[in-house]
Order: sequence, then C-alpha cells, then structure tokens
Amino acid sequence: QGAVRGDRTGAGRAGDAVMTKHMKVVLKEKPDSKGASVAELDLLELAIVLKNCEPRVERTLVVYAETIFGELHEHIQAAMGWENAHLHEFVIGDHHLGSDPDDDPYRDGDMSNENDVRIMDLLPNGKGTIRYIYDFGDDWIHEIKVKPLAKNKHTGVKPPVCTGGKGA
Repeated sequence: QGAVRGDRTGAGRAGDAVMTKHMKVVLKEKPDSKGASVAELDLLELAIVLKNCEPRVERTLVVYAETIFGELHEHIQAAMGWENAHLHEFVIGDHHLGSDPDDDPYRDGDMSNENDVRIMDLLPNGKGTIRYIYDFGDDWIHEIKVKPLAKNKHTGVKPPVCTGGKGA
C-alpha cells in the first residue's frame, strides 16, 4: 500500500499519468464538471447490487477515496459474507483490474494489478460505476455505484464500514 501512495505522481485529473510502482494509468475521462476532485481522506459511498439475483442482494459501503482495489475486494468479500475462494476482476470503463500476477496464473496481460490503483485514480471526482465480477464459473456480477459521501453524513463514520444492505 505504501508504494501506491508513495510512488504516485500527478494529481489524478483527466489526462494526467498516474504512476505507481508497477504501472501507469492514463485517465481518459474528465471528471464531471459538477464535481470537484476528491482527496485521499474523503469518504465515498458505494451502493453494491448483485445482478441477476432474486431476491435482490445489496450492500452499502463507506470507504476512503484512497482505498486501493485490492482492499475494496476484501471489503466486498466481508460485506457479502464470502470467503475469498474464487478469482475476481474490477472493470471501470476500459480499465480492468485483478489480483497480483503471483496469485492469478490465468490473469489477462491487459489487466492492471488491483494493489497498485486507488478508487480516486480511476474515479477522480468520486462518482461513477464499477463492475466487480466474482467467481468466473458462476459469474457473480456486481454493479457498484460510487458517489462522494455528503460532509454532513461523516459524523461517526469510521471506514471501511458496511452501513446497510438486504438479501442473502
């Protein structure tokens, strides 16, 4: 984690190159003109819905904008009550992120290491949609809507935390 935060250059704005220990991510999308860039300690609310599942399964998480995707995977696993027994992938626009290459021998060469990229690197204004796929055999597809948590909702929130949900 220290390498991600310590080796990063650029401000995370559209067109900036974000350097990490292992990779370079060029942000193609411009932040929504209505939203300012988020800072590392800003809080994000993630509304997670498990697709193609009845009854509906959903969770709401609050995390820091600086959370790396490897940590987010662990937070989702805990919130859903799963045991991290399958491979997974995050998709944000054209960006694909997954496990460390040493942990996933089947990893696609175009996939970035999830331990090198923060949420705020790919969603600099703290808004957007992330697709999280867990268990490539059963294809548990999650749609994650991300938005900044309003400042008046910060009181008493100590991320990461699951603040709500229903189903399973």
